[in-house]
Amino acid sequence: MSAVHVLVWIDHQRARLIELTNGETNAIRLGSDAPPEAGRASMPDARPIDVQIALFADVADTISDAASVVIAGPGNDRQALARYLKANHPAIGGRIIAVEQMGQATDTMLRTYARTYFRLTDRPRSV
Repeated sequence: MSAVHVLVWIDHQRARLIELTNGETNAIRLGSDAPPEAGRASMPDARPIDVQIALFADVADTISDAASVVIAGPGNDRQALARYLKANHPAIGGRIIAVEQMGQATDTMLRTYARTYFRLTDRPRSV
């Protein structure tokens, strides 16, 4: 991947990545789109740790070349991913510019958010 910016939306079972390069966007899905097991929907940290680490590792591999990263999502998984990247992939962890609360969103909503967010952060700042 050679995206300039990446928005990672993550929840307890999947990650959706929006890559932005030269005004173009690309959506990538990682993890499972299967419905959560009964009783686990309200317990995002209750999944097996090896499944969580495997998803985090897939995200890290996919965003390794990104210049800047925003992590978003519901629950605690966005903070857990940020901690994982900072601890296990410090080069990527150092490029995290924000960790944001965001509920369920369509790919179109994520693309719009990413375009708006990165357009705002790319503007020169007045002194």
